[in-house]
Amino acid sequence: YTSCLTSTVKTALHFWFHQQKISNIKILDCIEYLDNIPGKYSARNTMAGELEWVLTAVLDTLAWQMEPGFAQFKELFRNCRPVGLLFRGHILADRVMRAYNVTPVTHPHLPSLAGHPLWRSWDLALDSIMTELSLHKVRPVRPALHGQISTFFFDQLTEFKVNLTQYGKHEEVDSRQLPVLLQMLMSAQYREETLELVGKFLDRGPYAVQKFLDVGILPYIRTLLTTPSRDYKYIMVLIWAKILATDRRHSTADVVLNQQECRRFFVKMLNDPEMRLQTRAMACFCLSILAKNSQKNQEILLGENLINKLDECLEDMSSPDTHAKSSKLQNCAVLCLANLWDRNEKALWASVRANTVDTHVIRLLDHPHPETRTCAVYALGTFLNTRRKESDHGESIEHTIASNLLKACGDGSPLVRKEVVVALSRYIQQYEQRFISAALTVSDELSSKLSRVSICEDEDSLSATSPSFTDRRDKKMAIKSSLLSPQSRLTHGNKFVEAWKCLKGMERDPHQEVQELAAKVVYFIEKKIPKINASRKTSETAIGSDSSPESRCSPGSHVSNMGIMGPTTPIVYHYSQYSSKRTMFGKGPKIEDYEEERPPTHSEESPALLVSTNFPDWCEASFAKPLLSRDQESDPNSEIFVLNQMRDRKHAEKKRKARAELAKRGHERLENQIFCIKHNSRPHRVNFHPLEPYIYVIDDTYCSILDFGCSQTVHKFECCARRGSARDAMLLNPHKKPFLCVANNEAEVFIWRAFEDPQTYSLATAFKAFAEPVIRKIPMIINYGEFTSNLFVTGQLKRIVSWNLVKETRYPDIQTKTESPLTSMTLFDRSTPENSGQQENLLLAGFYDGVCKLFDLRNPPLSQMVQKFGETVVRNKSTAVVNVHIKPNNDNKIIYTSHNSGDMCFWDLRKTRCPAGRDRYQPLAHEAPKTLKVVSNNLKTVAFHNYAPVMACGSHDQGIKIWNIWGDKLNDIKFHEGFMGQKVGPSISVAFHPFDYKLVSAGLDNFVTVYGKSTQPQSQGLWA
Repeated sequence: YTSCLTSTVKTALHFWFHQQKISNIKILDCIEYLDNIPGKYSARNTMAGELEWVLTAVLDTLAWQMEPGFAQFKELFRNCRPVGLLFRGHILADRVMRAYNVTPVTHPHLPSLAGHPLWRSWDLALDSIMTELSLHKVRPVRPALHGQISTFFFDQLTEFKVNLTQYGKHEEVDSRQLPVLLQMLMSAQYREETLELVGKFLDRGPYAVQKFLDVGILPYIRTLLTTPSRDYKYIMVLIWAKILATDRRHSTADVVLNQQECRRFFVKMLNDPEMRLQTRAMACFCLSILAKNSQKNQEILLGENLINKLDECLEDMSSPDTHAKSSKLQNCAVLCLANLWDRNEKALWASVRANTVDTHVIRLLDHPHPETRTCAVYALGTFLNTRRKESDHGESIEHTIASNLLKACGDGSPLVRKEVVVALSRYIQQYEQRFISAALTVSDELSSKLSRVSICEDEDSLSATSPSFTDRRDKKMAIKSSLLSPQSRLTHGNKFVEAWKCLKGMERDPHQEVQELAAKVVYFIEKKIPKINASRKTSETAIGSDSSPESRCSPGSHVSNMGIMGPTTPIVYHYSQYSSKRTMFGKGPKIEDYEEERPPTHSEESPALLVSTNFPDWCEASFAKPLLSRDQESDPNSEIFVLNQMRDRKHAEKKRKARAELAKRGHERLENQIFCIKHNSRPHRVNFHPLEPYIYVIDDTYCSILDFGCSQTVHKFECCARRGSARDAMLLNPHKKPFLCVANNEAEVFIWRAFEDPQTYSLATAFKAFAEPVIRKIPMIINYGEFTSNLFVTGQLKRIVSWNLVKETRYPDIQTKTESPLTSMTLFDRSTPENSGQQENLLLAGFYDGVCKLFDLRNPPLSQMVQKFGETVVRNKSTAVVNVHIKPNNDNKIIYTSHNSGDMCFWDLRKTRCPAGRDRYQPLAHEAPKTLKVVSNNLKTVAFHNYAPVMACGSHDQGIKIWNIWGDKLNDIKFHEGFMGQKVGPSISVAFHPFDYKLVSAGLDNFVTVYGKSTQPQSQGLWA
């Protein structure tokens, strides 16, 4: 036993010899070399060094796999080198002594590893070495036989490489070779390949990083960091990024900062032009973690001139051409600046002197990527939270930052808006008393204007049955909604008032997390208003001054108007400014849970305003995810990629069949009822899912997903998050990863992911489409371009609002050049069917005055309208356009427009009016080639099939008429008396299946019905 502890290698050699068969002549010939192995045990390029190296790796690996866990491994084999040597000797002694029926005992108790399969690898290594010795028995043995003696390390490296490729991305890889990899890092021969395997292993996830730290490789990685070779600089940065991203306590940061060479390694990598952008981003991320929550570390990094290095990095990435490639690097650079600024005024003023805030950080508020905009807002919020010393220059900078933050209040990304609320809360902390005064000013103005509106209502004395009651009510709501706009005459130019109005508007944000954050910030100020009002009333009474009616009201009246002690006044406010520029809808971080505050008593002091998100942790977690492998949507071996490929093939096959078969069904009747359901409330929109046997029904509050094949409800949920009433809905990317887009009558857009699954559905994003007050009687209209990812929204506006859903930012509006509101729109392109890269370039819109206009989205905003037609219909006193349509790949370019008077018009784009100038039009002959009277009057809804030459027209006459495009009526779907008769109410919405010969309709009687050319018996129906 003592020999195993003191002479481990020699004891292992003698034990191996005595375990071999006596008949093995080669082994007997090597007995003279057992105590005279050539070389030194400290030199790995000799035989003795090779034996010592292999045995150490074997014993470490056996200890790593020892039960009960990793805690004893670190305590016994890593914390103290002499203790580790003794326990390694014990592992060998356990094998040797058990072969002679002797059991060694230790404290603490260690399990026996005498029969572990890894001992066979050691025996094989000895066989190789002794065979080499027997071959050189006659001639002298070469001192350097490394790489030719034993294949132990090569075999272990190969096995670990196979394990990395064998297991899936979400499966844990067998880590038993990690101690062997540690030994291989000490050899220059295997170092580069070992580091690459270590990087791939750490890229598997946090569990791999934790095992990597537990096995004790960190000191060796730190040693390599001081003198790195250029061949593996990239992999060294990756390894440290993975370690720092996973180590939440950041205990490994001190390991790097304690050595100057380690710090300078990351600083040099930050601006190394020969490194890839991803490598520079990881180096910047490491510096950001080193500076986080430690003023000592911040001072150390400031001594390395990190502020100027980051400024140069942002300057290099300022070109618009590099936005798509450098967003990760810009995010890390801005987060690093924020961590340097955190409670460190020295770093803050160093950035001011370098002009970093104005030149780079504020500029990123217009970046096309929402994550980069969020990083910029977070950094600006940290800046506002840092300054403590009073100075005019500092206040000027803070006001400039706050003014730019107000422009981001209407950003399309909830991620950005949450950080805007947090940043403004820091601004409020700096100027709390001024915000209380601003809140009182806005409250007084609001009370005054609302009282004037009430006086006007009393003078008018309109009854609810008056024909103009609805119009006056909508006008009054629009006035109330615009009372707190930044263009208010009484408070224009007051930055604190504008910031307060912004927060009040975000209190009604469509996204719940933004709304909760803003409500907490507003409540922090509003709960202090009664004290201020009471003190002001007391002072006014003491000096005997005459008070205005507003100032003579009770202290709580101001609070009641602001929504604390009474009903909350509807405030619809978002800035209409937009930036010029997720992953679609990348899921952002959640706000931290906070305890609901109760109003403080008179004896309690008001607590500090503390609102925050976990956005920095969310950014750090992104580096813990795989960085070397492709994402699942682009990885051919992933399940998501295969599923998307199957959906694409299914969509293409359905489209091909529809184009070939449905074009022949221009004379087939569509009258068999195959599904019927009575909805709980009146539906506003119904439509088919293109690939599944589903229909989705939208009412004021809910979206219902119905399976018309099985006559059952798949899912039902609140689609507007209890805000407003839904008015329009459509599917986004239905043949890939479907999303449901819903617009309500408050001009708010909600986009839901996995809406068909009751277990996994969630809100992807929600935003305010436009800031203007909404007239609720005019419906919201949305349309989506699948290839451009642009969402077009309009209502009572004189323009069409365009949002890019990938960048989550607002594009320049499409000017309609008319006073009439838009009633319908559709997108189409002029590409051929063979062009797979087609994009939506043309938008067709119909208006309330009966005119239709064609817009080319490739032109500048003021010249996008390229064609206008419909004046003939207007002169004939036809009413509003109900629907516009153009069939996909229509070579004749025939446009179909339906009007409320019952007229269906067919327009040839080659014979419509073409612009001779910006506002002048040259008329051509034969403006309307054909007009068809589809219903007598009061046409409410029209649907056109994309491939079949048919259309369905619904009116309030309790019937649906099916026509073909040649003017032939195919059939009527009418109301029939009797118990078994078909019931058809006045139509609200009708829609054709995109690739099948089916029709769905919804009526005022709440019935939703599917018709088709099916011979199935009529469904009994499902009563929801």
